[in-house]
Amino acid sequence: MTGETTSQGTSGASRRYGSSVDLFSRGLTAIIIFTMIAGILLFGFMPRLNQILTGLFVAFCVIVVTTAYSFQPIAYGMNRDGLTIYFRWRSLKIPWSSVRSIELEPKTKSYKSIRVFGSAGVLGYLGRYWSPALGFHMRLVTNRSHVVVLHRRTPYCLSPDDPDRFVREAVAYVTAEGGDERADGPAAEVRPRMRKVRSESDPGQPES
Repeated sequence: MTGETTSQGTSGASRRYGSSVDLFSRGLTAIIIFTMIAGILLFGFMPRLNQILTGLFVAFCVIVVTTAYSFQPIAYGMNRDGLTIYFRWRSLKIPWSSVRSIELEPKTKSYKSIRVFGSAGVLGYLGRYWSPALGFHMRLVTNRSHVVVLHRRTPYCLSPDDPDRFVREAVAYVTAEGGDERADGPAAEVRPRMRKVRSESDPGQPES
């Protein structure tokens, strides 16, 4: 799903953002699926040992692809109650009260994350990762050029289409929620690309 739509719900207007998959992830996923199909078609012509190895490889690939498919974000929605991440068969709601700040991740940082558990390119970068800047965090990234970071107790990295607008609208919701008065962290911030704009509601907040 790409682009964005606006719908009306019980909690006010909700804008939905798509979550497109970048070229590298699409290519890697296609290669793995093609290899799986080739292995299945050639299975009957292989020696016994190769059949065992091919069977294990295909089973592993099926688990990886189906798991990534289940955890791949397909859209994001936001209203005054929080941010909703939509997956294939479920959704995850993140209340604004749990978000300390929001920023666009500089492109170079995405290559400094180490995968702990999850996908490293199949349908995206999905699962638990670690980086020096964020520590352990959840990465639900399908496009490395659109990465948005939600700073909270467990940081989330997302990749909505139109990330600049996504951050601006999310910051407006967090500010309205009263983020600058919470004791657990600084007020919400916008950091489009490498530039940070301080929230007008907290002019005395020191820059990090």
